[in-house]
Amino acid sequence: MLYQAEEYISANGLEKDNVIVVVLPETKTAHGIVGIVAGKIVEKYNRSAIVLAKKSNILKGSGRAVGSHVLVSPDGKSGILDKSKDYMLGYGGHKAACGLSLKAEELKDFIKVINDNAEAVPDVSDTVYYDFEATVDMIPQIAKEMAEFEPFGEGFRPLTFKINLKNKQDAVIIGSSVKGTKIPIEQHINAMYFGTDEENQNILETENIEAVGNVASNIRTWQGVL
Repeated sequence: MLYQAEEYISANGLEKDNVIVVVLPETKTAHGIVGIVAGKIVEKYNRSAIVLAKKSNILKGSGRAVGSHVLVSPDGKSGILDKSKDYMLGYGGHKAACGLSLKAEELKDFIKVINDNAEAVPDVSDTVYYDFEATVDMIPQIAKEMAEFEPFGEGFRPLTFKINLKNKQDAVIIGSSVKGTKIPIEQHINAMYFGTDEENQNILETENIEAVGNVASNIRTWQGVL
């Protein structure tokens, strides 16, 4: 589904939109992964994203916001979706995430209005930021300490670490609608990456990997527990 979303964005020239709106084809799994796909679009394009799946004449989906955007505000008036409520059947959420539904015939006007209501954001940068460098042997202790500060959420994000990994050629690609690479590091410790088919294949073929991300125990994904 992520690959289909990226094709949709490219085909419709949406890369520079303030809010990228993607409509996925109607499938059994589409409604369950719209939030995951929206999050990956935000990461790649540095734009807020709304991913919708169609069922009959109704579009339902989820949105994720780039840092400077507010999707739904506490006052119910100043968020991007708050200002666009006339074009939706319903919506809810907070600054960084939302759920919504609208009639298919409202889509064109809805896209125009939310982009008018969203401030422009800078183009994506190649710079990757992290809080600390760590080594593989530090992962169990980091995971234990991070668990003491859960739950994380808006305004209280987990720390981001840079860790140098060695791919022992036993990494595997997992998933179907949303594909990722699972890299075994040590017993019960895996690194996970979700991306395009090409990006996942590149990881399989790379021996030394500079990984930047979060460290956590009992990570739950849409597929289960890893």
